[in-house]
Amino acid sequence: MTDASQTYHTPILFDASCNGMQHLSALFSDIELGKLSNVIANDEDIPGDVYTEISNSVKDTISNLTEDLLRDKFKRINITRNLMKRPVMTIPYNVSLNSMQEQLVSDGFFYKSL
Repeated sequence: MTDASQTYHTPILFDASCNGMQHLSALFSDIELGKLSNVIANDEDIPGDVYTEISNSVKDTISNLTEDLLRDKFKRINITRNLMKRPVMTIPYNVSLNSMQEQLVSDGFFYKSL
């Protein structure tokens, strides 16, 4: 590799934080999503985690339901970061709701035992 006139092509592999969400945050200039997907450093200088943020948001939404029976049923669902990861990471790639449902079931979507 000492010939400066020669062009060399070397693939470089790297892991990013939710690549699709990073692209969306840049395309739409979404500061909050940029922080959650680590395109932009956040105020605490702690890496963002969009999957945890979404799983927490889903749990908060369930907790704030006003209908007791519905809220209690939804609270039995085991909402975790890992459960949310695949459906969330495929949103930028135009995943269908049916595919999201299949992903959730195959990734362990189940009711917590009482």
